[in-house]
Amino acid sequence: MKYIKLFEQHLNIPDDEQDLVELFSQKFIENFFLDNYQISAEEASHAVNLWDYVNIDKFRDNLIKDTAENKEIDDKEFSNEDYIDFIKEKKLKSGWNEEILKKVSRNQLIDLIEDNNEEYNFILKYFTDKWEDTHPKDILIELHGKDLVEENLYNYLFYYVNDNDIIDDYINNKVQFETKMEYVRDYICCDIGLQRKLLKINKNTVEALFNVMDSNDTEYFDGSTKYTIGHEYKFQKLYIITKIKNNSGSEIIEQAMKELNDKFILNPKIEEEYAEYMYLINAEKYNL
Repeated sequence: MKYIKLFEQHLNIPDDEQDLVELFSQKFIENFFLDNYQISAEEASHAVNLWDYVNIDKFRDNLIKDTAENKEIDDKEFSNEDYIDFIKEKKLKSGWNEEILKKVSRNQLIDLIEDNNEEYNFILKYFTDKWEDTHPKDILIELHGKDLVEENLYNYLFYYVNDNDIIDDYINNKVQFETKMEYVRDYICCDIGLQRKLLKINKNTVEALFNVMDSNDTEYFDGSTKYTIGHEYKFQKLYIITKIKNNSGSEIIEQAMKELNDKFILNPKIEEEYAEYMYLINAEKYNL
């Protein structure tokens, strides 16, 4: 039984970041990721179906209107038959019967529509008839090309979607739990909240935390300054006590003090409390 108890204690001593992150509950990891992970809606959009957030009919209508507003009535896309059909349907006054319409020039047909101030209505009707049953994605592809649309779909839809919904969908449904765990694991080195919680969960984390935490002189890519619990009295006291408990021989305290000072700088209270064990630090300081 004594052997089993010792073995169980050994299992409770974390060794690295992976051991540490596994001490957190799934709920804690999920919440930490949700509260801290940063991603733009545009980045998240590549992993979700953006069309789930779009009112298809409204977007199609707006695409048609925008296209109509940016087309000229003499665009080569329109044929004489398109003009004639519109003139006949609208019964535009011209004094021409149907046979004459087929014989007049393209420019004369356009002039007739313009004389009646119907050019926008003609273009709008043309694209409405053309795309009324077409998915907006296919319309976008026709207008801008498949590669451009598929690569930059968010840029065409951002006005019609809710960014928060996209990000929530991505975080809650697209990111695997293992990824969230890796995210938390990588933050243990520089997040005081995670470090304190680990010590609260299991005091045996103190040595693993010492190894994985960033030192006080770590420079971060964003120019920010982050501190670890490495400079705090409670951590340094526990580290020294743990070193004494787990090691035998001379200068255990002195060595622990030096390790703390080299990486985090000694807490003033620790320095005062263990003043008689400053030998290794002072020896280095004064080149002894």
